[in-house]
Amino acid sequence: MDAVDAYPEFANRHGMAPLIITTNESGGDETGCAAASSLLHEHPEVNAIYATVNAFAVDVVPALTDRGLRVPADVMVTTP
Repeated sequence: MDAVDAYPEFANRHGMAPLIITTNESGGDETGCAAASSLLHEHPEVNAIYATVNAFAVDVVPALTDRGLRVPADVMVTTP
């Protein structure tokens, strides 16, 4: 089972609403940052981000630090 399938099951078992944002890998470095910015704008309570593409894990860091959030103290970022 891959993470995209496993996460909604995990969230439901723990009484959480799954938060999933998808984006196109071909969008370049800004794509991961923009997706993370959108997620954080809509859900400022997020305390972890799982990026299914390694480059996106790096790309989300500016979205976090722009908001004064620290990695990993405030928000954990992980990738496969």
